[in-house]
Amino acid sequence: MEGGKAYTKSTAALHIVRSVDSPWRVLYGLTIVPRPVRDFLYDWFARRRYRRFGKRDECMVPPPDVRERFLTEEAVRR
Repeated sequence: MEGGKAYTKSTAALHIVRSVDSPWRVLYGLTIVPRPVRDFLYDWFARRRYRRFGKRDECMVPPPDVRERFLTEEAVRR
């Protein structure tokens, strides 16, 4: 969420890279690619991510400072 607006898939990922340090920030320029094309590529990558990066048997338990940044179901419904 940013400015009260929720983003999904490729648009969310591009908004995230815009807020990190260079060189990743330049990827935000991919917003000129039509969203259906970006989302197709996002879904393609998502289906293959475990093959590329592996999968863990357990999830990370986030520390309190990270946990407070998570959205609750109530916040998403607004």
